[in-house]
Amino acid sequence: MKDQLHPAPPEAEPSVVNRQRVAILNAGAQYIKNIDINVRRLGVESVILPMNTPARELSGYGAIIISGGPESVYADDAPEYDPAIFDLDTPMLGICYGMQLMAHASGGDVGSASGEYGSSAITVELDSLLFTGLEPDQEVLMSHGDTVMIVPMGF
Repeated sequence: MKDQLHPAPPEAEPSVVNRQRVAILNAGAQYIKNIDINVRRLGVESVILPMNTPARELSGYGAIIISGGPESVYADDAPEYDPAIFDLDTPMLGICYGMQLMAHASGGDVGSASGEYGSSAITVELDSLLFTGLEPDQEVLMSHGDTVMIVPMGF
């Protein structure tokens, strides 16, 4: 069995993209295996990698997910990452901390919130391919102290 937390880098040449392979960057989420399991349930191979995986090792993946985590993007002990990951021409999804990191690294503003914990109702805009097959009204779980205050240009 392959080591899911520290697998070998993709075997494909960097210019060859395996669209059926997703890299999940672990920013410390306690639910990292849930992300992995749900991606695999969709029939897509996924590999959990450390947050500081170099961008050159991610270029062969069809998509990247950056997980949540307990830190703020402004914390001294925030997970280290290779800023070049944001220069890759690869679709990327940020969950909680991952979304905040993407916004912060792209010129948006992340600020402190009063903290949101537990379940919450949201309405999903169904005009995105990302949400194909979902009902518009969803129940989600939240556990964070920061929020994206200003969305970066182009997001």
